[in-house]
Amino acid sequence: VNQTNHDMFCPGITFDEDGDLVVTGGNSARQTTVYNITTDEWEKKSIMRMDRGYQGATILSDGRIFVIGGSFGEVVNLKNGEVYDVRKNTWTELPDAKVANMFTADRDDWRKDNHGWLFGWKVKTVFQAGPSKMMNWYGVDGTGSVTAAGKRNKRKWGDNMCGNAVMFGSGKILGFGGSQDYEKSRARNDTYLISIDEPNTNASVVQPDGMKHKRTFHNSVVLPDGSVFTAGGQELAAPFDESTSLLEPERWVYNAEDPAQSQWDTWLPNTVARTYHSIALLLQDGTVFVGGGGLCGNCSANHFDGQIFTPPNLLNDNGSLRKRPVIKSVSPADAKPGDWVQVETDSYVDQNAASIIRYGSATHTVDTDQRRLSVSLSRSWKWFFKYSYSFQIPQEPGVATPGYYMLYVLDDKGTPSKSENVRVAAV
Repeated sequence: VNQTNHDMFCPGITFDEDGDLVVTGGNSARQTTVYNITTDEWEKKSIMRMDRGYQGATILSDGRIFVIGGSFGEVVNLKNGEVYDVRKNTWTELPDAKVANMFTADRDDWRKDNHGWLFGWKVKTVFQAGPSKMMNWYGVDGTGSVTAAGKRNKRKWGDNMCGNAVMFGSGKILGFGGSQDYEKSRARNDTYLISIDEPNTNASVVQPDGMKHKRTFHNSVVLPDGSVFTAGGQELAAPFDESTSLLEPERWVYNAEDPAQSQWDTWLPNTVARTYHSIALLLQDGTVFVGGGGLCGNCSANHFDGQIFTPPNLLNDNGSLRKRPVIKSVSPADAKPGDWVQVETDSYVDQNAASIIRYGSATHTVDTDQRRLSVSLSRSWKWFFKYSYSFQIPQEPGVATPGYYMLYVLDDKGTPSKSENVRVAAV
């Protein structure tokens, strides 16, 4: 980015509570740059306390941003945590938020701390779900802390580097795919349903059937109905080599009555390989943007394009677009944890199927911003408007991390509306 002289190749990225994009490190390994969505400008900010690239980053319940790891091509260093105060524009080191606790057993030492699966949670904690088989809680008070949260599996070589992790419900995380080593390693189809509640306690893990395809370097989004869509990837972890690429996407559907019976199914194949350096993002109309890949000079794996995937629940049997419910108004559009939000629609909707989904950001298979939270709609009886509902933002700060969310309502056929924005403030 010329305005700040920040080479953003392989950085950490996180949306802050105002919807501005905070980009940290990469080739410009200490730099912090913020894209201001109000002014449409890039802004140079304070530098990090240490060099980082490939680091994990996520927002905390109080609006600060936590980063950890990021050795990026050098001999592994103990790149422990640090935290960025967006309002004060200051970085603080957390020497006791130890990165070594989340190391994988990668054959390359400098890969061991890459691409953490991080989820901001209650009381300013961060849950690290992977890619190492060891899971941990990180705290940011004082000099920081780390508390073991159990193992995702009991295998000797049980890491899932460059796999995906998606919070599809409150405290419910789907982790899947990846490989033992970052490179030259066979992909896995492992699927883990990880449940968290109170910080600094062991996570619960259930292992349903795996994906139909073993894949790494794939990307995933949670859809408005709570299912998880994954696209792209390849069978052998080999950056910039598409010889084992996968074109058939999959969808995971949660079985609430028996989580171990949750299932994957396959959807319409793609026509373009989407592997290393590709992305996937949920859009406001419920479709999915899938694009990119490569970025390796003049190699054949470069894809400077994108595609839109339309899920089946937006289509009639003949392929035409379904009629969908419409959100006519949302008030207030800014809310705090515990606040009630009023919603008016153009028709009756399923009161048990609405959700808020935080806007996603994706880099190197990791999207620590997206999370879906179910919200129960209560009827608001108004004689002048019969399609009036209300829902409550989760009361405990950190369940709905600060930032902008897409509110979706669904009809009785499972057809989602286009979304409207709801911003959750930090407290």
